[in-house]
Amino acid sequence: MAKYNRSIGRKEYLFQRISADGSDSRFDETKESPPKFFGAWMAQAKWVSLCLIPVLAINSIPATAFTSLPAIMITDIIGLALYIGDLGLEVTADRQKNAWVQQKKQKKQEEDFLTGEFWSKSRHLNYFWESTLWCGITT
Repeated sequence: MAKYNRSIGRKEYLFQRISADGSDSRFDETKESPPKFFGAWMAQAKWVSLCLIPVLAINSIPATAFTSLPAIMITDIIGLALYIGDLGLEVTADRQKNAWVQQKKQKKQEEDFLTGEFWSKSRHLNYFWESTLWCGITT
């Protein structure tokens, strides 16, 4: 359920961005080539499968193994904190990027890539947030 809620937010963000721009130029070339499109599709499927493995491992444990455990454990609190912290930081990073893109369109930015705030640490924050989110869910 947590992953589903986050997925809705991500899709809404991407839909708004593509609606404002008219298309997603990153995939124009890929969409025209079936082998490239298949490769991108399979890479995404592999990533989702790898992220899903810990959740499937936890869910494969029989429910009877958990009957002697308390209702809420420290790992539940840690997992929830990771999930909420990740979601907040991801929204913040998305807003920073969106503000930068708007400034870029208005010719107020000269940078080719966003290099300020969270984005000064990595150009691929979405992968970091995705990994953190799955760690929170798994915990």
